[in-house]
Amino acid sequence: MQQTQRKASDVHRRTTGTFFWRATSTGVTAIAVGGFVLSFSTLRDLAIRSGIPPELAFIWPLIVDGFILVATAAAWALRNQARGTWYPWAALVLFSGISVAGNALHASMVRTVDVNYWVATVVSAIPSVAQILASHLLVVMARARETQRQVSQETASESAPVTMPATPEADARPALDSPPRRPLEAVTTAEQPAAARVPRTPTVAAVLKQSEPSVDDELAQLAARVREARSGGEEVSGALVARLAGVSERTGRRRLTELRSSFPDLFTEPEEVSA
Repeated sequence: MQQTQRKASDVHRRTTGTFFWRATSTGVTAIAVGGFVLSFSTLRDLAIRSGIPPELAFIWPLIVDGFILVATAAAWALRNQARGTWYPWAALVLFSGISVAGNALHASMVRTVDVNYWVATVVSAIPSVAQILASHLLVVMARARETQRQVSQETASESAPVTMPATPEADARPALDSPPRRPLEAVTTAEQPAAARVPRTPTVAAVLKQSEPSVDDELAQLAARVREARSGGEEVSGALVARLAGVSERTGRRRLTELRSSFPDLFTEPEEVSA
């Protein structure tokens, strides 16, 4: 009964979370599209006033605002890379500044403004800023959504029942209606020749248990990979441990805590050898 109620609660929580995720992502996407349209119109007019032919002026805002979206997507795609993520972020900051400055500059060139110059500048810059923040917010939401899915999958795999494989001993167990048989150990040496004695074959469960690496072995292997990455100049962090172990960042932080307690030498600075 309790298990059924727990499953129903989990289904309700996942359904509610999916609904709010879709509603929020739809609203953020609509804001990003609105900011892009208004910024596109302003930057196109600025391009025409700057001497670009009117039939080609639409390309300039596509380059500026479009590169913001491309750089945001690139930063999201390279989020798990230890190096090389500075380039998309630098491009995002550069073209975001160009977009905001272009929208603000356009306000000073319009002669039919009935409000203060600074008010018109702020109003013109808001669509570009909204587009930038909405694009980055979508990346943050997608990252949180991915982490939540990984945690849910790990929790489901940990709580799933373990089915033990069938063993030869279980298959050889006599039926209830069959007459009792003498166990193999009861056969004397005189009744069974030495050539017929066959050593007992280990069960499948025992073989699987021996072949599975222990937790200490896995932690030692992970520590060796972290030590190698550290010697290559990478900083020991939860993200690094998650990438090396192939797990989520939350699990990587938990593994990092285990490494701190079991392998403290990974977190100590190497002593300089004096000449």
